[in-house]
Amino acid sequence: MTKYERVAELQHILWRNLPKYPSTFATCPRCGEHAGRGGGLCFTCAQAELRKEIGKSLADEYARRIQWVRELEKEIDEKIQGNP
Repeated sequence: MTKYERVAELQHILWRNLPKYPSTFATCPRCGEHAGRGGGLCFTCAQAELRKEIGKSLADEYARRIQWVRELEKEIDEKIQGNP
């Protein structure tokens, strides 16, 4: 797997761990502490792996921004549904 493919895979795992709709989670096979979607890597472990590939600063910023997008989507959904 190329570095580009590995980074794309880790980005996908991070997004997958922030589902917009209900999903199944199980204990992370790496840390055994957090839950990962579908029994895969948890958000924390995927972020740690991404840090190894692209550096702490950029990986942490990416993780923060995708969390922000999910929060914004939740606000939009609530507005559409008529919840303040």
